[in-house]
Amino acid sequence: MRRPRSCALGAVPLMVLAGCTAGPAEPTHVASTKSMRIPEVVFTAAPRTIEGIDLCDLIAPDQARALGLSDQGTPIESEAGDTDVANECLWGSASAADNGRVALRVHRRLTFRTLLMQHNADESEVTWRKGHPVFNATGDSFLDCEVYVGVAPTQAFRIEARVGAGSGSDACDLAAAVADTVLTRLPVA
Repeated sequence: MRRPRSCALGAVPLMVLAGCTAGPAEPTHVASTKSMRIPEVVFTAAPRTIEGIDLCDLIAPDQARALGLSDQGTPIESEAGDTDVANECLWGSASAADNGRVALRVHRRLTFRTLLMQHNADESEVTWRKGHPVFNATGDSFLDCEVYVGVAPTQAFRIEARVGAGSGSDACDLAAAVADTVLTRLPVA
């Protein structure tokens, strides 16, 4: 935790400021220090592969219904020039009264460590699902949740879950259930 520095600036030369009272020394390069604290992620389960997989096939219609989603996902192609994203699939809510949705997107050629660094996160924020590293990029929001799941050294998928305000559901609980479903359906690399 940062403590404010206390100094009387008055006529004191600028070079003397180094002697001001302060809390513990802060690293001068926070980003590089943070990245050093993120080790390469070691998977505890066999790596899975997303290459060549139609994302919309990763949640079967009966599984989608059990999750409160529409039976079939709608494929969305990645933007031109976006080489790290293969494709995306979007499921709407099964309930006409709920504006919830789930989007599943593949990230390739990015290590899970790189995804953590892009979000200025560290290893303390990684949890595990079925032996694969998971990072919640949204914190404690219950209406919207963005979760990254590493499946292999250079493959991950992202789940963006949204639930309607009156649904009584938690978006991160939905994202976790979708992650479990997808992990069980992905083939071993």
